[in-house]
Amino acid sequence: MLGRGIVVLALTAPHVSAAEALLPICYREDTAPFSYLDAKGEPAGYTIELCRRVAASLNVEVKMVAVTAEDRFARLARGDCDLLCEATSVTLKRRQQADFSYYTFLTGAAFLYPKKIEDAGKSVIVGYLKGTTVETAARAGNIIGGNSGQFILKEFEFESHEEAQEALANGEVQGYLADREILESMLEELPQLAETHQISKQSLTYEPYAIAVRLGDFETRLKVDTALAELFTTPGTMRALLSEQIPARRNDPVLEELFRIQAIPE
Repeated sequence: MLGRGIVVLALTAPHVSAAEALLPICYREDTAPFSYLDAKGEPAGYTIELCRRVAASLNVEVKMVAVTAEDRFARLARGDCDLLCEATSVTLKRRQQADFSYYTFLTGAAFLYPKKIEDAGKSVIVGYLKGTTVETAARAGNIIGGNSGQFILKEFEFESHEEAQEALANGEVQGYLADREILESMLEELPQLAETHQISKQSLTYEPYAIAVRLGDFETRLKVDTALAELFTTPGTMRALLSEQIPARRNDPVLEELFRIQAIPE
């Protein structure tokens, strides 16, 4: 199923050179540190690097296809790409739309909110990204933020995390809901925001990440899982990748155990 409409015969026919093969990968431009555009305008991030290594194990080159949070699964389903490589949370509902690889990361949604709000009953305008699992959590009701108690949620939808950053910097919204590492990346990019805002210590959701493939494409999923298992098995590989992409999680025992139990032998 790899490469619908694109020459990827090298995966199954040895006589076709790797240079002729392309593996189309869907990614998002605004979900650092997992999938984003770097300073040179090139796709980068933890999940993108994982997918590049998967492609290298298959001896194919990658073709990057930009998608959004709202259209990513539709683009994958219609064959615009073979792999969805970004901050993709696995849910039972999404498993009706796509198949998923071994887990590649574990995180949770958190709440970015102003440090100066101390009144537990005070309402704040809180944003979230449309088409995400965080949107579902946001619509569930009140949000707990750090040690500040409960905040009444006034919803504000965004099309991208970049839009949200601008709105936070301009004071259009006071808070933002997103996966923890994405919020941490925002504070790194906007030091002035780090002076006025903080991230909740408590996670609001459980978000297991994986690489998505088209529903029913078991062949591709097996190839991806095989490549991931090899990465998980090779000593030091995942720690080095985390050190490069998400340094705060490089020695995380939860992730180390996640990789260890998925290092399934051939």
